[in-house]
Amino acid sequence: MPPEYPKKIDHLSSQSLSPHLYYLLRPELVKMSPIPLCPDAFSCFMSNPKEFINETVNLEMKKYKEILPQFIATLDRFSPDDPDFDLIYELHHHGFNVRNLGIIYCQTSKVWKSAILLEMITRVLKVSIRTFIKMKVLEIRSPGEALHKKEIVGFLNNIFGNGSSTLVFWQSYVVNLMKEKFDFKLEVRMNGESILIDDFESQPNWKLTLLKKVSDACGFKWAPYFYPEIQANCGEFFKRKSPITPIDLLNLSHQVRYINLAWNAKAYLLKTHIRADYQMPEQKNELLRRTIMLFRSALHSYTQDKYVLSQLGHLYQLMSKPSWAHIFFERARRIDPLYIENKWKHIANF
Repeated sequence: MPPEYPKKIDHLSSQSLSPHLYYLLRPELVKMSPIPLCPDAFSCFMSNPKEFINETVNLEMKKYKEILPQFIATLDRFSPDDPDFDLIYELHHHGFNVRNLGIIYCQTSKVWKSAILLEMITRVLKVSIRTFIKMKVLEIRSPGEALHKKEIVGFLNNIFGNGSSTLVFWQSYVVNLMKEKFDFKLEVRMNGESILIDDFESQPNWKLTLLKKVSDACGFKWAPYFYPEIQANCGEFFKRKSPITPIDLLNLSHQVRYINLAWNAKAYLLKTHIRADYQMPEQKNELLRRTIMLFRSALHSYTQDKYVLSQLGHLYQLMSKPSWAHIFFERARRIDPLYIENKWKHIANF
């Protein structure tokens, strides 16, 4: 896709060095261009990029001068509570990226300002929670969920509770990430024991709404009594230092399986090196051993991962340890016989 016009980025990140590689125009917007756009318009190797840059800039000007008012008019025809209206779908349909929500916020009515701000905060919190989960899964390396639940609930209490660390979290991490992702300056203040955001003054239950949106985004499943209890006494619930307990959170297994990707990615990278160094026996065995250790670490948090099990079987085959290979192939076969039949035909040799 063609990139956006590179803007000055104040925060330090990998994307600040080459923003034209990360900040791309939406395909829906590119289709609106009357002429093809050059995806390398802002690359340093272009000999005469001025014409291509102007074409991209003209489309972006159209985006904010013509398409943005049309999108705002579409928002005004609906309510944020309308179940038939999908904000993100319409946003993309009009050629805007989610990172443009900060700009759109400034143009909308008060009722939509609250909804858009809630969407931005939800996405920031989703990133912070998933990062925290990834860190803790790699740190704990336990097959059970109890320790993961305790850590995650503690992090959620840091977001939604009323401890001294709550204001610090909001005024530093959330505010900074809102600026980084949406170029939006969030004002957060403390009134007694409560976090206050001006746009939510007319919504006393905004924390409950935010908790529901974050839970849906992160895949958290709560006990049946959880939301009704909060609804019945919402004000008092969020005044507690630690309003959420581990028994309220029912299921984390999906999240734990998802985080295994971090270990699998490292292990698969090493496996690629093994293939590249296949003719060097002195390095091959050491790389195999390190790869096996990484895959077995991934297996600690979810023991029924058929992909990890079958990869371990294959790695032990490469190390000429057929008995160990058979153990892991057999465990994977019991989980999904068809997967093994299609992916690892050589299991029939055992």
